[in-house]
Amino acid sequence: DATLVKSYSEKAGAAPTYKQGFGFHPLLVHLDETREALAGRLRPGEASPAPAGVHLQGSTRIDRAVLVRVALAAQGEEGRGVGPEELPVADVRLALPPVVAGTVLSRRRETRETSPQSQEAPILTLVDEVRDFWDADAGTYDQDPGHHPVSPLERSAWRGSLERLLPAAPASVLDVGAGTGFLSLLASELGYRVTAVDLSSGMLGQLRTKADQEHLTVETVEADAASVPSGPFDAVMSRHLLWTLLEPLAALRAWHEAAPQGRLVLVESLWGDPGSAVDRLRHWAHQGLARARRTPSAHHASYAPELRAALPLGQGTTPETLLQLVSVAGWSSPRLHKLTDIDWAARRGLPWPERALGGIPRFAVVAGT
Repeated sequence: DATLVKSYSEKAGAAPTYKQGFGFHPLLVHLDETREALAGRLRPGEASPAPAGVHLQGSTRIDRAVLVRVALAAQGEEGRGVGPEELPVADVRLALPPVVAGTVLSRRRETRETSPQSQEAPILTLVDEVRDFWDADAGTYDQDPGHHPVSPLERSAWRGSLERLLPAAPASVLDVGAGTGFLSLLASELGYRVTAVDLSSGMLGQLRTKADQEHLTVETVEADAASVPSGPFDAVMSRHLLWTLLEPLAALRAWHEAAPQGRLVLVESLWGDPGSAVDRLRHWAHQGLARARRTPSAHHASYAPELRAALPLGQGTTPETLLQLVSVAGWSSPRLHKLTDIDWAARRGLPWPERALGGIPRFAVVAGT
């Protein structure tokens, strides 16, 4: 058993678990050789220190299934508990993936008051923290020109880049972490059939409003990055999302399953810890100019330090790291494209001396067909 997901029970006479919660124990299936998480479910918590449940004894992967040997719950004579060595054993074949490997189990905060029997506050998971952050950011997110370029020159550069990076329209495109819809709307404008996925209902609300105003068609799905529609899609694209994910590799694998014969397009930029002395000087100069001009932040707040520390890519997304992740996730032939047209167009819109310094270099990681 891992962490107990606590809750409360309204059942009369219910007893708490030995960990003092009416909750659920995550039961995970791992591959013995690699410890890869293959499947998982929540099973009800028990009241005894040694819950009468199902105990894993081993697993073997077989194609698209996993063979799991489990010890079944049992009682000895006169109802006494029995040790694991006495439990009957059964082999169970599970289809993959019942739960996407690495999926973070999350329960939304409940709006109703807590039970009189429990004074504990509703649970807020890291996934909920991320969702709430972007819900709060949705109203002002597009005020930053880097998030939602409005210059005709820069928007035309984005259109040209999308046409080069994506399969030919009218291909079906899944935009994960679509946010307020900058890429989704441009792709729809170019004739693509777009499905936009985002964890934040606030962000998707902004996207739908703009789609209505521009008379564009974009299907929207509120979901986390690893729970995307099954497709199949011709392409999956994402812009500046991976750094916000608790498990970016699990998301990339889920996207590959949604587009097994398709193409991946990751639009990223060189941010975070600058890699060279020149990059560091440029970074510090931009920060100094922003302070001098009292330029408002692009976001309503910053991530909490604990949340940032939990993000594998929270300190930046380098091309080397992304290329490795994409390859490990099963995408074939990863390749790198510098988005120089977009950088050039964005730079022309900067004031002096920012124009001389240049912006943060953008690039795309493309993989698949």
